[in-house]
Amino acid sequence: MIPDKTLNALQNGFGHFGSASIKNIPFHTDALGLKLNQKDNIITCFVIKKDSQKLINNLMETKRVSYFCGLPSHEAYNFKGKFLEKFDLGEDELKISKNFRGIIRSTLLSLGISEEGADNMVGSAPDTGLTFKVEKIFKQTPGPE
Repeated sequence: MIPDKTLNALQNGFGHFGSASIKNIPFHTDALGLKLNQKDNIITCFVIKKDSQKLINNLMETKRVSYFCGLPSHEAYNFKGKFLEKFDLGEDELKISKNFRGIIRSTLLSLGISEEGADNMVGSAPDTGLTFKVEKIFKQTPGPE
């Protein structure tokens, strides 16, 4: 089960969905929202397909995922797992993304990023869902743990 302690970072943090090619050449893209099935260890991230084609190609070859999410407080986690599916986003996922992108935009503005900069980072809606089964979770937060 995906631990409760990771939910704030998953739902409100900056997310990066990554994978590596068979030759171990990494590629990642920004996640612009997500859905999670905590009980079954399933995460679906929302991405922009045209910015993610290398990543999608890697996923089709290797089926391996690394998803990082973190908060400005430095709380961060890395979720490793097996890629399950790619699909076009529907209305429900787009609503989730709009809310998520609003949260991230507000965070960016509070950090002093300009409105133009924030809109450049999260102003475009995603169109593709990438689903994976979480196998391992690593705490990335700096500190004694």
